Amino acid sequence: GGCPSAGPRVMRLDSLPSLPSRRAAVSAALLASCASPPPAFAFENRLPPDELELKYKQPRTAGPQPTDLGVRAGGALKPCTDGKPHCFSSSPESFDGYEDAADEAAGWLVQPFRFDMPLADAVADVKEAIVSYPPGQRGIDGGGFRVVKESTSAQAAYIYVQYESRRKGFVDDMEFALANGVVNVRTSSRLGYLDMGVNAKRFTWFAERLGAQRGWKTVPLRAKGHEEYFALNGITDKDIMSS
Repeated sequence: GGCPSAGPRVMRLDSLPSLPSRRAAVSAALLASCASPPPAFAFENRLPPDELELKYKQPRTAGPQPTDLGVRAGGALKPCTDGKPHCFSSSPESFDGYEDAADEAAGWLVQPFRFDMPLADAVADVKEAIVSYPPGQRGIDGGGFRVVKESTSAQAAYIYVQYESRRKGFVDDMEFALANGVVNVRTSSRLGYLDMGVNAKRFTWFAERLGAQRGWKTVPLRAKGHEEYFALNGITDKDIMSS
């Protein structure tokens, strides 16, 4: 189900032991991240406001939350259908149960993550990655993040997270749908046309984080196959890779 109501809390996990207690710690941190953000400054785990932000205060513009997110047939997520280079999804468009062959060449289509372990362990790994995500990594998401929805059954799991830009408060939406050894992933901006590489950097952080762990296979984003996105947003492979 969704997140329970609670007052805002800071979410920090400096170390996560490889024991059952790790899952409890991660679950507690996720619940903390579900808290509603304070009205003054973004989410509770945001970076501190810098001098420019304090001097030139701007209204925060989150944009309307999409109403059509969530898991679809076959464990898929929403494809990227607005034609703008600010979205990635591992789920191609489907018409009457048939995938659109044109999506094979679509610049927004990415490889899903794959896991070889029990679902519960995979969910724990994804949760740990989420709570370990550093706001401000590669210059993005300085406004912090929060988990909006989490649901788990014996066969599948779903996690929806919102990320916010540091100064203008733009909110992006990221989803993880786990089932049958596959994690479909989607990350997208709500507003504007370009994203200046934000969604590529966010997707790649998770791909690299999980891909480095035992039992996971991921494909980080690179310019090959996504040439138009990289060119329009003025970024290179080096910009989104780990430093």
